[in-house]
Amino acid sequence: MSYSRSHKAGRRSVVALLVAATVLSPLAPGSVAFAAPAADEAQTEAAASAAAKAGGKSVRVLEKTTETTEVRANPDGTFSWTQHLRPVRVKQSGKWVPADPTLVRREDGSVGPRATVVDLSLSGGGRGSLVKVAADGVEAAVDWETDLPTPVLDGASATYPEVLPGVDLKVTADVLGYSQVLVVKTREAAENPKLRKVTFGSRTRGGKREGMEVRNQSGEAVLKGEATAMWDSTERADSGSPRTATMGYEVTDSSITIRPNKWFLAAGTTKYPVFIDPIYFCGSCAKTHHVVVQSDYPGSQNFDRTSPPYNELKAGAFCASTCAINRTYLRMDTSSLVGKAIYDAFLHVDVVYSYSCSSMMPTQLHLSGWVDQATNWYTQPGPLSAPISSGNAVKNPNGCATNSGGMDLYARSVIEYAAINGWTETTFMLRGLTESNNWSWRKFALNPYLSVTYYA
Repeated sequence: MSYSRSHKAGRRSVVALLVAATVLSPLAPGSVAFAAPAADEAQTEAAASAAAKAGGKSVRVLEKTTETTEVRANPDGTFSWTQHLRPVRVKQSGKWVPADPTLVRREDGSVGPRATVVDLSLSGGGRGSLVKVAADGVEAAVDWETDLPTPVLDGASATYPEVLPGVDLKVTADVLGYSQVLVVKTREAAENPKLRKVTFGSRTRGGKREGMEVRNQSGEAVLKGEATAMWDSTERADSGSPRTATMGYEVTDSSITIRPNKWFLAAGTTKYPVFIDPIYFCGSCAKTHHVVVQSDYPGSQNFDRTSPPYNELKAGAFCASTCAINRTYLRMDTSSLVGKAIYDAFLHVDVVYSYSCSSMMPTQLHLSGWVDQATNWYTQPGPLSAPISSGNAVKNPNGCATNSGGMDLYARSVIEYAAINGWTETTFMLRGLTESNNWSWRKFALNPYLSVTYYA
């Protein structure tokens, strides 16, 4: 079954009329009183449904709201359930606010994001930790070997210039963690012997380190790290992706040492700047997960990775001398849909790059099996069904750069089955219709969402 709905402009919205009521006393003759504005949120489904019917607009159900999930009661008696892959809101002072990793300077001299799931603090310059990240009672800190310059802030990024000659240190906040990259700006800078081996001081509190993971007292991996990726500034025409390389690393109780790939740095085809990337993120803060598997890196385990080149989801193949096939798995938390009467459901993805503006072949949505930290190209579950639906949106710098790229992929049949059969988690797979040429090659924004309409 193949079905793709056009991108929705938004949820149904009916403006509630303000009803003027004549009041005898104590208002002066000719005065009118206006009804109180309709509620925007209510604690329970029942209260929200009543408010939606009375006010003629959707009302948020507070007891069902999380960082990734929102439920809204509709005036017609249905409920709209939306779950993003990654957090879109954060609770601050008892109220939900939009997630916002934009960095600001704090009164104590440090730098931090406006609203993220993790507690994140960056150096404002000078001595002390480069960055500290904490979640669920566990903290990890990373240090630079010398005093740091005052950072230059730009959105979610803080750049510490010239920590080595021709090398900047850039830390980028994320709603679930951070990435830090050494930006090697020139080939001459790459010849510095200090880049053969780079050691960051590292400390943990409230947990135990196991490699690049920090586990709490129960053994759960709360904070997870990655220190094997580096990439250059190439934009390959066939894939729109940079050239990448892997590097070695070593972890002790007090340090993280990376060994940048010297052949990659020295190669004549390498385009500078080159980026060398250790990251940390919260592995226990989300109930939704993703993994991109790639045939050209078959053993790579990319579960929940968000650093380049995994800052985008991918499906299809890009082909030069050989074809590199990419597939994306999305593991969604459907526990709150169990027992619901499903009216409609779709998975929304935003195309940020397609191989071409025309003659493209679709991306298919499949039901799939369990994915976790061990999933790679070899161990992937693959499709468990024929395609549920497909979409064929395009977006490319050469001719269709202004396209919205949005695709709503029909998923009612699977979600209805999940609700009836008690599936607390449901995994989808995105794959290209063709995986032997470029015509299904697409990259997607990192935060798709599953939208479901149900009756209580």
